[in-house]
Amino acid sequence: LLTRYTTDVEPGACWVAAGDGRLGGYVAGSMDDRGLVRRTVLAPGPRIFLSALFRGVPFRPWSLRFLVRNVPLWMGRRAAAPDLGTHPGHLHINLAPEARGAGVGATLVRRFLDAARGAGVTGVRANVREDNAAARRFFERQGFGPMGRFVAFRAASSDLPDWVTVVYGLRLHPEAGEEAA
Repeated sequence: LLTRYTTDVEPGACWVAAGDGRLGGYVAGSMDDRGLVRRTVLAPGPRIFLSALFRGVPFRPWSLRFLVRNVPLWMGRRAAAPDLGTHPGHLHINLAPEARGAGVGATLVRRFLDAARGAGVTGVRANVREDNAAARRFFERQGFGPMGRFVAFRAASSDLPDWVTVVYGLRLHPEAGEEAA
């Protein structure tokens, strides 16, 4: 759903790196998440839920445990949501293992940020798993700083670790007297 939004609605927010007939990676995102949420969550959400319901997905043991552990978490998350006023854009990057450390990711992010600046976007966010130290260092090298953290998912089993996400942000057009963080 997210990739389709980027390619169909915001194709100017998607870049691919390839060479020698091989995919090196991509960056995809949105210049303003309000449209993304409306088209990828709110509009298809009821259809996806009903489809899963009719197939019995919510009633399977694993699904039930997952939902019991996560629905209360998700219902209370609104307070932890990032400020879309100062950071309305977001990006997602994925690189092939052989492209990591070769400057491909920095080039892709730079292209995205240049387009965002040109579109007047005030700030951009990226969500990174807390346990992904390499990705966190990567975003910090690109000038992003941590804005907060939240538990994205709790595993279906309490024996497994939670999926904790750190939100990184970068102000592109800081107000007079503000730092670009």
